[in-house]
Amino acid sequence: MPKYRMLFSKTGRIIYISHLDLIRTLQRSFLRADCPVSYSQGFNPHPKFSIALPLSVGIESLCEILSFSAEEPLDLPTLPEELTKYMPEGLKVRSVYEPHTKISDLKWIELQGRLFYENRDTTSEAEKLHTLFSDPSRELVVEKKGKRGLTEFSLWQGLKNIEFAPDEGMVRVAMRVSAQQPTFNPYLLTEAIKKYGPDSEPDFAKFIRMEIFDFQGNIFR
Repeated sequence: MPKYRMLFSKTGRIIYISHLDLIRTLQRSFLRADCPVSYSQGFNPHPKFSIALPLSVGIESLCEILSFSAEEPLDLPTLPEELTKYMPEGLKVRSVYEPHTKISDLKWIELQGRLFYENRDTTSEAEKLHTLFSDPSRELVVEKKGKRGLTEFSLWQGLKNIEFAPDEGMVRVAMRVSAQQPTFNPYLLTEAIKKYGPDSEPDFAKFIRMEIFDFQGNIFR
């Protein structure tokens, strides 16, 4: 029973559907494409799908990873286009391949963000944010929601590096954060700004996952 991974993007309005709705959407797309995926046993069989890093609602991504098994070998070169045909706008399959790495090797996410400011000097805001996040000795502890409820989380546990650059009406953010153990939701950044630099709290923020990496900094696939 061959195992595969699918690299796909999730952008636009579809970022507002839940993780469970995304799984259901992917299941229907595979079914319509007549792709012979493996199903679980039991009273209510369903495709054996697993998304490596479930994406929070409202965040875009160019590098989502779905693991699945198939009942027979698949025609990998043609499969991305065939699956994408049956997906809603905003979901696009970039590649399907046989994995040669472990999901546990996935360590870092490269994120880009836009912090929007209305009627404010974004050059000044970028400088203040740089000062706030350039000193690792500064306490940056926020509340993080997990399976056991709210816990205190220091951003330094999951933040590898971060840069700020002013733009028209916004400050652009580039950062590399921990993908798992611990996970780092980019909206923890805005929570930290609200708590430790409230004068620089953005009016609105958007984030997108650009790429994923292993412990050594190599692109993960």
